[in-house]
Amino acid sequence: MSTEEETRQLWRSCDVVCFDVDSTVCTDEAIDEFAKFLGHGEKVAELTKNAMTGIVSYRVALQQRLNLMRPTRDQLQEFIQVHPPSLTPGINCMLQGADISAAV
Repeated sequence: MSTEEETRQLWRSCDVVCFDVDSTVCTDEAIDEFAKFLGHGEKVAELTKNAMTGIVSYRVALQQRLNLMRPTRDQLQEFIQVHPPSLTPGINCMLQGADISAAV
């Protein structure tokens, strides 16, 4: 059995499979793109980098970014319409082949 087939068999036996979405399932960092849309791109990217490098915890960085952005539901819906998610090439095929259904 190939490594790919072994992986698919393993996934089929799991109850749950979790993914990091930003820059893994999707090709970009969604909060950074949303921040650009709201006019806070550079500062939010800096805060994201601080979290990614361990300068601050993810929780602290998320709170800092959301406090800066102050997004509304309407802004988020407009952003999604203007910038639909860009999935990493092959992700749909991988999920379909593993019989995994997405839950959001």
